[in-house]
Order: sequence, then C-alpha cells, then structure tokens
Amino acid sequence: MSIRIVIADDHPIVCWGLHKELTQPHGYKVVAHAHDSKELTERAYKYQPDVIVTDYYMPGAKANGLEMVRELISVCPKSRIVIFTMLSSPNLLATLARSDAYGLVSKGDELREVVAAVQAAARGERYLGKTIRQILAENNLEWSAPPK
Repeated sequence: MSIRIVIADDHPIVCWGLHKELTQPHGYKVVAHAHDSKELTERAYKYQPDVIVTDYYMPGAKANGLEMVRELISVCPKSRIVIFTMLSSPNLLATLARSDAYGLVSKGDELREVVAAVQAAARGERYLGKTIRQILAENNLEWSAPPK
C-alpha cells in the first residue's frame, strides 16, 4: 500500500527522523514537510495526502492544536491526521483522543508507534500510542470510537 504523507514539526531533526522511518523501511511517500502551521495548511491543501503527521503545537497556529486539526480537515477532508506530541496532560490527551484525529502518539514512544498510527489511519482506523494509552488508563479516561 502506497501511503502519501505530509510531515509537520517545527524541529527539522524530527521531520528528518520521521521521514527516514516512514520511507526507507516501509516505502511510504513523504510528499512534503512543513515547519509551521501556515506551511502545513498550504502543503496539505496542495498535496492532499492520505495521512498528515503533525505536532500538536505548531508555530503560527491561530489557536490550539484542535483548531489546527479542524482547519486541516476543512482543506483536505480525505486526509487522516496523526498527532505526534510531547503533551502529558491526561485531560488534554483525552480530548485529543476524542477529536477528529485518527492517531495520537507521544514523542517519547518508539518510532514504530508512529508507523503503526500511520498504517491504522490509512486504513481508517484509530490508533493511540503506548504512552498515550497508559496515561489515559492510569487516569481512568476513555477515548471514543473512530471518527466518522
């Protein structure tokens, strides 16, 4: 399965690491990188990727990451979003897990968690990384069924 991906993070080394992990062993096609929210929206619209892997906090965002997810869905409704984040707030993670994003992975997890999230999102399935699942379980927080 050829999955077309846009990667967004304000740290170039993070983009490079994700790019390498997703392309070399798995053969997915990274069609663009973005380093701020404006670039992300422009490149998502231009390339209409299957999956967008993005940090929750992106420079230049008009609002929070949830608003960014909504904006991305409006400009590329067929793309599925995976959030890659350092967040550790249980309530915020629970809110994100119930959002329209298909995947949520901690930057503290192994890269294979991002690969699994991308694969699940491309199939239209939900994926929460190991650390996120653990935080939600420890705090008795639930997450919803896959987005519509």
